[in-house]
Amino acid sequence: FAAGGAAAVRVFRDLDADGRRDPGEPPVEGVRVGPQGFASGVTGPDGVALVRGLGATRRARVAVDVGSVEDPFEQPARPGFEVLPRPGRVHAGEIGLVRTAEIETRVVFEAEGGRPLANVDLQLLD
Repeated sequence: FAAGGAAAVRVFRDLDADGRRDPGEPPVEGVRVGPQGFASGVTGPDGVALVRGLGATRRARVAVDVGSVEDPFEQPARPGFEVLPRPGRVHAGEIGLVRTAEIETRVVFEAEGGRPLANVDLQLLD
């Protein structure tokens, strides 16, 4: 840590999607975190990864490597967080994973005799 800063990152399942780790929200093991293209760490059973070698002069955006998340329908709720690394200092942060989904549908334009349409933006309402 003497040559550059580090970050301790906790990755958890954000069950209520509020961006904060609440009691009962479990840690996620085996997720790679770190600045893109630089040093990274992998979360352990407690959901924490230590990312070393962040340097000491530039801001670093610490994020989840989405390719390392086991379930493709779990994604980070936010893109990560930024730190200004300093030698000997460990920044702490949390990143929650939320459930996502995929919907596949077919849109038909009835006025044109049932012709299928492509590239249509849909807004789903509850």
